[in-house]
Amino acid sequence: MKLVKIFIQFVWDFLIGDTPELFVGTCIVIVLGWITHLVAPAALAYTLPGSVAAVMAWSLNRSRTR
Repeated sequence: MKLVKIFIQFVWDFLIGDTPELFVGTCIVIVLGWITHLVAPAALAYTLPGSVAAVMAWSLNRSRTR
């Protein structure tokens, strides 16, 4: 049981670390990209970089105001 707890703590620290907004933003970008690929695959080339830039701008703005 101790190994499971250590593994869960490692995964939490690796994925989320000290910026949970980047983890949430990454999940949103992945889901948005998947939905865009299903609906209009050609639009993926435009929506994916834009959504990544939006998440990065949001994260930088959030870290600057802390």
